[in-house]
Amino acid sequence: MNLQQKQMFLQNITRLGLSSAFAACLDDFVAGKSVEDYLPTEEEQVEILRKIDEIEGRP
Repeated sequence: MNLQQKQMFLQNITRLGLSSAFAACLDDFVAGKSVEDYLPTEEEQVEILRKIDEIEGRP
């Protein structure tokens, strides 16, 4: 599958219920670009984990 075919496939990814941000990340990944900007910072990771712990009732 060439890059153009992959990008055509990815254009429909949101129809599967996935976010447009996730689709953009996949598009960049398939094109060989960095996806680092799509990942949370260390501070954001800590906050995400804190919220998960809070929801699940962990101390």
